[in-house]
Amino acid sequence: MAGFFLNIALEEHFFFASTIPIASTSFWVFLALVPCFTVLLLKANFDKQHSDYYPTWWVRRLIMFPLFVLFPAVLVATAPLGWLITYTWLGEHPNTQVSARIITTEKYGQKTRSCDQQGEVVVGARQIRICFEGLIDLPVKHKGDIKLLGKQSSFGFMIERIQYNETE
Repeated sequence: MAGFFLNIALEEHFFFASTIPIASTSFWVFLALVPCFTVLLLKANFDKQHSDYYPTWWVRRLIMFPLFVLFPAVLVATAPLGWLITYTWLGEHPNTQVSARIITTEKYGQKTRSCDQQGEVVVGARQIRICFEGLIDLPVKHKGDIKLLGKQSSFGFMIERIQYNETE
């Protein structure tokens, strides 16, 4: 469960080192886990065990059973990503610097979840979407070459600050 919450807390300033879409594997793991948890609950006689807490069958079958299946499947599917991000955050290689280029920025103040401004950045041959809030003075007004300062591991890079190159 901790890995799930670590993933939510730290994912906005992290990108994976691999070009393989590791984060999208969580969706497929989730889809594989749903039938597994369904079978486990059916074998554990979910209806008999919860008939005292939820007396009507429609509450048990239409509301509680799907919640008891989906919630653990989401936790198990996303927890490994949270632990990989935390490993990077703890810093295998602290104080790392990566060159990048801002190619697009969204309008400042468009709240997307908890972020005031997002944008797309090119790092090497990869294009990533990041949240600029807390990394650089907002609003980010112009595109250009930047330095991403942060911590790096074999799994990815955790951005702690963004600096414009001195030539600008």
